[in-house]
Amino acid sequence: MFRFICIFLLVALSGCASFYEPIPQGYSGETATVMDSYANKTSLDAHYFYVTKIDEKRVETSWYLTRVAHIGKGTMFSPIIKEHQVTTQEQTFSVIGHIFYPTDAQGLFSDDLTVEKNVTFSPKAGEVYTVKGKLSPQGSTIWIEDSSGRKVADS
Repeated sequence: MFRFICIFLLVALSGCASFYEPIPQGYSGETATVMDSYANKTSLDAHYFYVTKIDEKRVETSWYLTRVAHIGKGTMFSPIIKEHQVTTQEQTFSVIGHIFYPTDAQGLFSDDLTVEKNVTFSPKAGEVYTVKGKLSPQGSTIWIEDSSGRKVADS
């Protein structure tokens, strides 16, 4: 509950904040894609798994984009998924998984089953990676997997 309030305040206060772009302007080298994801969507919530930082720099998230797009629309929402274009050098991805609630009231009275992790790896050129996870009262987990469904090695 405290975490949800902190995340909400972060979103509310970051309206004019800029986000880190992991591909430098003018870069023409090889790139890969790291995608956020969601699962278990119902009409009232969805489990979100997404990148929050790359090398300790804050990036735009699916949670943020979905939240901003649906403010004032009650419980009706459609997930917006962010794709992060990244270089192929070794990087640390801060990932989080928790339940997205489209209204503040839902989040205030619910358990978000949050899980966080840092995953360090060198993305392969042209590969598409996806942040995946499982949220459960028995234990939540999160990871990044490649397009073949294999978890990437992390530190």
